[in-house]
Amino acid sequence: MYITNCVTDNHAGDSGLEGLVTALGDLQGLTVLNLAGNNITATGLRTFAALFNTQPHNTDPPLPLLESLDLSHNPLGSNIADSLCHIVKGLPSLTSLSLSSCHLTAALFQHNRPALAASLQGSRLQHLDVSHNNLGTLGVELLLRSVNSHTITALDLGHTRSDPSPGHLIRHLRAFIRQGCALRDLSLENCCIHQEDLEFLCRLPIELPGLQRLNISVNKAVTTDTVQRLLSNSAHCPDSHLHRLEAQSCSVTSPLSLPSSSSPTLMESLKDKLTAPHALQHLALTCGRLDKADKEALTEAWTQRWVEVSVQFCGQSVLLALKQPG
Repeated sequence: MYITNCVTDNHAGDSGLEGLVTALGDLQGLTVLNLAGNNITATGLRTFAALFNTQPHNTDPPLPLLESLDLSHNPLGSNIADSLCHIVKGLPSLTSLSLSSCHLTAALFQHNRPALAASLQGSRLQHLDVSHNNLGTLGVELLLRSVNSHTITALDLGHTRSDPSPGHLIRHLRAFIRQGCALRDLSLENCCIHQEDLEFLCRLPIELPGLQRLNISVNKAVTTDTVQRLLSNSAHCPDSHLHRLEAQSCSVTSPLSLPSSSSPTLMESLKDKLTAPHALQHLALTCGRLDKADKEALTEAWTQRWVEVSVQFCGQSVLLALKQPG
């Protein structure tokens, strides 16, 4: 029997979690546990971690089948490294961990980082969400050094860097990717990407051909040329699996069909990508001064490639997608 337990947004607090922990020990079939938005602090997380740290020998481990744990939107703070160690090590089936908006900073890795890194490296973790935490460039660097690049397939770093000054975020990401990387889903939304980062960013479909979904929204350095080069590199890399691209609230501007340099236009690269072995299936972007000609060209390109489609224009927003069944 597979069981899902969802206690989202109940504001149970640390005391409520203590009561839940008492019951969790008996739920051997639990596969999904959602504790998001319950006002849990580091104290409550220590109580949860103790479930895995105080088990007598020769007894069944608690929650042996738990695959997904969501702790998002709880004020955990950064003094939780030891608790995370026990939790990750104590959940042998854990593949998905969400820590979005948990008040984490780079300080998370400044206490007992070797133990935290060892537990993350030795886990089966595939999906990790640390979005909306002020990790900064240092925090992202330490995170990327701590997780296993060969097992992580989905990584959400959105809104983790708020410093507008040039940093080395992409440099650390490049090092992570080049050591051997299984990433298929990457979010860099609102990460203050800089001009100097764009060369590698545009090469992601080549450097990481297994990448399927990329979100670079809310980065002002991302321009029409950036999106064009991403699409072109993906279209001309036979192994590139990129099929979903999001570039909303960036600096993409109309016209999309007139060349501004010797490079192909965004529309030309989009058409190339739509005829590639792994065609684009989802494109979301914001386009300044979006005009009728752009809308008609985008609609024509999309409907020529796909039959069941969803084409939406709202102000400067563009959404090209496949119609969902049902």
